[in-house]
Amino acid sequence: MVALTGVAQAVLFSSTDAFADGIWTQLIVMCGTSSCATIFVLGLLHNDLDKYYAQILERQEEAQREARRDELTGFGNRKALIECLSDARSDLPTAEPVSYLGIMDLDHFKNINDTLGHEAGDALLQQVAERIQAVAKSKAKVYRLGGDEFAVTFLSCKLKEVLRICSEIRSRILDEFLIGQTQALVGCSIGIAKTDKRYQESEWLRRADMAMYKAKNGGVGIAFFDKSMELEAKRKTELSLRLTRAFEEKENLSAKYQAIFSTDKRIVAVEALFRWFDPDFGMIATDEAIKIARQNRLLDQISLFVAEKAAATVSEAEDLALCVNVEAIQLLDENFTRQLYACLLENGLDPIRVQLEIGEADFVEYADQLVSPLSRLVEQGFTIAVDNFGSSNASLTHLKKIGVKAVKFDPSILQHARESDNPTVLKAKTNLAKSLDMVVTCKGISDKVDEDLAMSAGCECLQGFYYGRPDAISSFTTHIETINSMAAA
Repeated sequence: MVALTGVAQAVLFSSTDAFADGIWTQLIVMCGTSSCATIFVLGLLHNDLDKYYAQILERQEEAQREARRDELTGFGNRKALIECLSDARSDLPTAEPVSYLGIMDLDHFKNINDTLGHEAGDALLQQVAERIQAVAKSKAKVYRLGGDEFAVTFLSCKLKEVLRICSEIRSRILDEFLIGQTQALVGCSIGIAKTDKRYQESEWLRRADMAMYKAKNGGVGIAFFDKSMELEAKRKTELSLRLTRAFEEKENLSAKYQAIFSTDKRIVAVEALFRWFDPDFGMIATDEAIKIARQNRLLDQISLFVAEKAAATVSEAEDLALCVNVEAIQLLDENFTRQLYACLLENGLDPIRVQLEIGEADFVEYADQLVSPLSRLVEQGFTIAVDNFGSSNASLTHLKKIGVKAVKFDPSILQHARESDNPTVLKAKTNLAKSLDMVVTCKGISDKVDEDLAMSAGCECLQGFYYGRPDAISSFTTHIETINSMAAA
């Protein structure tokens, strides 16, 4: 056997190693002159090397495709979207003509995941993907960014066509889903931004995202980005920093109270309210303050702050109840409920005199999850109330079963009774609540007409600006003594 040249040996050895995974199927043994061997080996390897490199290239391309593909829905993922937007902005010949970008987020999806499990959540996402694709067709391309968030790139579409597609997507998602044998309902919020090439693609995403949150928080379903959203976003960012600092430094925060009256005009309870005054922004509206606190996980601090400020004062007034607003997400945290319980006791107020008020929408969204936490709170002596009843679709009968003992009507119920000159709905809801042994408070009393309507319907407690604006806790004791002495007279 004639020894091979260095070139031929190198080819043989490297080929044997390279094809050790099974792709290489030939064992080459060569004899002859060194120059002939080299040429012959290279000739034999040529075809196999071509096949091998073709397979490597195919595998690389497949890996790249998979790296840009969402496994659950088959849509492109975030990486694929970023590349698409980058190409569109760079005007590459192969780029898709993206005219608008939409960001879509499902509403109430978390509730499906929490109650039915992640497998059901995945099944729902697949059905959502099918519905979106059925609408998008060739006019738009859909991506899944993760969780329940999707993106849509609109191809050479005018704004009117974009809004039509978004409206149809939203309409189809609002239709009922069937997960196994279970019916499920979700909604969606969509934000739209124009792909202005003066800005980076990251800015397109940021603007579409801002529009989506505007749609979600405003309850409008679909929103188009405008400059006012940017100003609003900057304001929220600044206020978020300031509220966090206010709690750290214990400055610019206060607690007020609003009295709740019986039908004989005695104060039977007070609702503790949070107030925040910023030296530069002025008095921050309560709804905005609560929204900022929610986004920055400061709700617990607010509830504990007002409870601490009000508890010591209310404890001095015999037979008076304190109402504290909380959200369902807080009650699911045992650490918060332990802190609240301890705070009340430390300030001399027995929880038996405290009513925790939870918005009706929270009862709808967290119905099953609230059962156990409410049971523990009732055992500790708290009264559980549903606030703003009539604004959602909660069942009073179900609320009774999970421990609710009081109901506060949404002001819209009284407003409807007054405007229609027909108190039938107000009376029916009042009678139903009382038949379930729930104490009924009518909110939104603004004048004597409202008061008469509420009392004629059978409401036991009354609350509203007719009896005065929220006042400082410091003036609380004097106010109560004056009001109750007038009622007694």
